[in-house]
Amino acid sequence: MDGEDCSPTGLAKTPMVLNTFLVNDDNVYKLVEHRSFFGPANFFRVFRIFYQLAVIPEDAQNNPFALTLDENSTVRNFESAFGIKNEEIAVRFFKLFMAPLGEPKLYHIDIMRWYFVIQNLCDNQNPKKNPNYQKLAFNFFDYDSNGSIGSVDIHNLKKSLENCFTESISETFLKLSVERTFSKQFGKFAAEAEHRVEDRQAKATAKG
Repeated sequence: MDGEDCSPTGLAKTPMVLNTFLVNDDNVYKLVEHRSFFGPANFFRVFRIFYQLAVIPEDAQNNPFALTLDENSTVRNFESAFGIKNEEIAVRFFKLFMAPLGEPKLYHIDIMRWYFVIQNLCDNQNPKKNPNYQKLAFNFFDYDSNGSIGSVDIHNLKKSLENCFTESISETFLKLSVERTFSKQFGKFAAEAEHRVEDRQAKATAKG
């Protein structure tokens, strides 16, 4: 039609692009394990955050294994993913994935490293069986990665947190402290009052 070559030979000249990719079977099994740990709904929620933070190549073709996140993409997309506009917190978060728990150092974090770290951060039910989340928390505070948490690390973290956030935490703990103190004092008062009533009743019975 209109001068176009519609013959089988002409159609064969058009290259066919297949939307397929090869995946390492070990990675598939590991993802299935992660899915079992998180449950289907949370597994995809975790992936969605990875997708929001990641660099997406033009030729990714819906291949999640082609996505990676780096420090720049994490800082750039951190607010849209978590609702927190804070560069230092974003950098601290990214560093958790670079060389966690003896793993090789990476500057471009793929989906396998992502799920590995997130699962260890969440698996805190038995610290003796899996202390990895404690090690990751230590790394978050150890901003300069010198193996110790100094006053500078704490000061910089505190400085980077919004005042409203710290005030909210303080108010929450203050409220809990007041409630517990009141509850404790009220319980003590009630016990004393009950004891006095019983004592008076006993005296009245003795007189009668």
